[in-house]
Amino acid sequence: MKRLTLILTLWLAALLPAAVTFVSSPKLTTDGTNKLFAEFAVSESTDVEVSIIDLRDSAIIRHLAAGRLGGNAPAPLAKGTLTQKIEWDGKDDFGFAVSAPEQMKVRVRAGMGVAFKQYAGVNPYLSANNEGIFGLVKGAGNTMY
Repeated sequence: MKRLTLILTLWLAALLPAAVTFVSSPKLTTDGTNKLFAEFAVSESTDVEVSIIDLRDSAIIRHLAAGRLGGNAPAPLAKGTLTQKIEWDGKDDFGFAVSAPEQMKVRVRAGMGVAFKQYAGVNPYLSANNEGIFGLVKGAGNTMY
């Protein structure tokens, strides 16, 4: 019985993902010009979500990036590296300049294990010939299609 318990414990430990750690903590930096960068590094390839947060009220000011780090990382994440440096233009999600960028910080959520669960807003009573809204795309000038 002890042997079976040990085997099951080792098997379960092999299935569980290792904890992702920050090799370099998230921080907001500048390169001496007026450019701002969100920088961080993680220990292994994982899902991340990068945002700019207002320290005064902990509100999300700007969503910078989301995706899985590694060879197929989506822009603006750098491909093939776990060390990231993402440029922030100093604007909020609506395109307005942030009045006090020194009051902002970078928040990185890592190791979320995102998985598709269901479509949001699908009407099961619509026919299967693609009637209804199945996705939104942001175009030029913040136009949604």
